[in-house]
Amino acid sequence: MGYDIPSDHHQSLPREIKREEKMKKERYFSDEHIASILYYLAEACNKNAVEHGFWEDEDKFFRVIELREKFMSEDSIKKLKDRIISLFNSEKIALEMSELAERLETLRKDPEKKDEHCPEFLDVEIEVVDLIIRALDFAGRRKLNIGEALIAKMKYNQSRPYLHEKKF
Repeated sequence: MGYDIPSDHHQSLPREIKREEKMKKERYFSDEHIASILYYLAEACNKNAVEHGFWEDEDKFFRVIELREKFMSEDSIKKLKDRIISLFNSEKIALEMSELAERLETLRKDPEKKDEHCPEFLDVEIEVVDLIIRALDFAGRRKLNIGEALIAKMKYNQSRPYLHEKKF
């Protein structure tokens, strides 16, 4: 399975660097590279989610609104669209929360258990990935600039005090 990554892209990614060596390097990828990778992953996750029906209901609601637009005021249409987006945003957040709950349950039961569908990985690794996929899908659907936002937030967090002046 792939996502149309150019073959030379794989060669530009380092493969044989040990974790400790990675941690010693100040900058492994440029900010722009990280942002573009996240943008690409968000688009790929959303494309897959759309193809598997996870946004079908929202799309149907918008098609119904389009059919009724001539009978509604612009203000009514905007309010209805905003409400639909709000409802679907809430649903997607609930699905992300369910992934967090699954990760907690995995850690409580057996943190060393291998995943049923991807046995080369631990359950906990797959649960983290499930959350990331859902978050990236949402970001892709809503066209959020998460790559640059991540870089900005990481830079800001570097300037914050120890534990952000909290107890934990």
